[in-house]
Formats: sequence, C-alpha cells, structure tokens
Amino acid sequence: MNKATATRRAQEVLTAAMAGGPIPAPGGGEVRDDAPARLTLRAAFDQYLAHLKARGLRSIANRRSHAAAWCASLGQGTAPEKITITALDAFEAEPGRAPATINRHLATLKHAASWWEERGIISIETAARIRKRKLLPEPQERIRHVRADEQRRLLDAIDRLDPELRVLVVLAMLTGARRSELTKLRRADVDLARGAITIEHTKTGTPRTVPMHPDVRSIVASLLAQEGEPTAFLIPLTLGPGRGRSEAARRAERATRAFREVADAAQIDDLRLHDLRHTFATRTREAGIGLDVIQRLLGHTTIATTRRYAHLADDHMRDAVNALASIAPALPPHDAKV
Repeated sequence: MNKATATRRAQEVLTAAMAGGPIPAPGGGEVRDDAPARLTLRAAFDQYLAHLKARGLRSIANRRSHAAAWCASLGQGTAPEKITITALDAFEAEPGRAPATINRHLATLKHAASWWEERGIISIETAARIRKRKLLPEPQERIRHVRADEQRRLLDAIDRLDPELRVLVVLAMLTGARRSELTKLRRADVDLARGAITIEHTKTGTPRTVPMHPDVRSIVASLLAQEGEPTAFLIPLTLGPGRGRSEAARRAERATRAFREVADAAQIDDLRLHDLRHTFATRTREAGIGLDVIQRLLGHTTIATTRRYAHLADDHMRDAVNALASIAPALPPHDAKV
C-alpha cells in the first residue's frame, strides 16, 4: 500500500468512526463490520485459489499445496485475522521443511494476505504483519554434474536394467529440462520442422521453447514415428497400479525411483535426476555459452539463479587471454629511460 492509498484509507476509517457506522472495506465495495473474524482460513484460501484459477495461473498446484500446509499447521477453522507471529514461528519450527520450502510457503501466504486485505477479509495490520515476515536464508544449491566416466557407467546400467529410462535421461542432459517438464511433455509439444520442443508445464508457469540437439531430434523422431495421439505423453514410462494417484504424479515417481536404482547399480554416489539439469548447464557454460543464453534455456526467471554457473568459464576466459599474441617485447623495460 502506497502513501496515497494509506492516507485515503485512514480518512475512510476516520469518517466512518465519527459517523458511528461500520468500517468500509479497503478500495470501496461492500461495507464490513466484523468481516475479518467471520471467514475461516480454509474458506479464505479457497477464495484466493479460485481467483488464481480464474486468472489461469499455471503454478496453482503449488499454491494449493502451500495453502493445505498452512491450514494443517494453523488450523483450517482459524480466522486469517488471527494469524500471529507465534503461529508463523511454529510453522517454521515444524520438522521436515528446508528453508527454501518454508520460503515458498511464506511467499504464498504473503501474496494471499495482500489479496485478502484488498477484499476486507483481514485488516491492514494483519496483512502488514504477515508481509513483514522475513524469508529464511537459503544455502546455495549444490552443483553436481555427471562426469564423462560416470555418464558411460550410467548409460550402461540403464541399458542393462531399465532401457526405457534412456530416453528421459538423454533428453534431460541435452535439454536441461526439469523432471516434471520432461515427464509431462506431449507429442504435440514437438516441432520437428523447427527442431524445437515447447515446454508448456514449467516451474515458473511461463512456457519456453528449447532447440533440439541432433541426438534429441533423432530420438524424438523415432518416438513420433510410432502410432499415438498428439495429446499422448512423448516419453514412454511403464507405470504400475494407480491407487488413486494421477498419471502425472506416477510418471514423476517412476522416473525418480528408476534413476536412483540405475545410479546405485552404476556405483555413482550422490547423484540425483535433477543433477542432469546441472550437467546441461555446466557443459554449456564450459563450452563458452553466455549466462543470458543459459538462463533462457533453463527457464530461470532471473539471471541471479543462473550466475551459480558463472565460475565454470573461468578457465576458458583465462585461456582466451593467454591465447593473445604477446606484445611485451614491443614495450620498453620498466626501468628504461625514455
């Protein structure tokens, strides 16, 4: 809320108080008396999520998960107006949540609080209290990439134990796409004529298009040559019984579990499926590709996230400088008299 809005709001409240009437909701609209105390946290989140869905926000699944966690911790029957600092402290203290996870949940709550405030669901003071909550410091994510010898062992293990997984692994290393982005790819997302794949279901909610490496193009062309509907998943993954879970969730679980098994069989320690994304970024950076290009390929919203790979080109920059022809002989000695 800017200064002008705050001043106008204060005038509205003062006028209503002097007249003995109910306090008007921020931004006009219906007046409210005790509205902040009437709506439960669950109902408030339902309204907020419905608003996001109506706007077509792609990351609503994450917001819905965050809302469920807040309701479980604070109590879904609690009034959002009653969210206290102590309650936020308790949420952060619950075991099993990393700082990054807590920060994502806080970001959702802060966004919801602003939306609730605008609609008179919570007071200005409560919204401000929630928004002032500081995010936790996050340790820098490790950068683990696949070495050449590990790649050979990994692919050998895949061919022996789970050949179906090879497509996913190769595409991960040559596109830099996330697990969820790959497992949700559809046949219609591929444009062989342009040599590009459009990733619709991204973490940021913004689709991006990535060019296909020749190996990827060959693999994808082979997959598309098989009979299938345009809406069918591109990467084949054999699944077990559903047990009520969505196909997308089961495909993601299958990929993670299978990769862990083949990595163990290849005797490769501390390697996750997500590290194939780091492998793509590492290799493109070491090839001299600029951070701005890598940012677009990976779908990072800010260059700050991509800068974790900045140091990987140091040797190449050093070699580039050393490759310059020497001009020292053309200069006079330092102590020479001119």
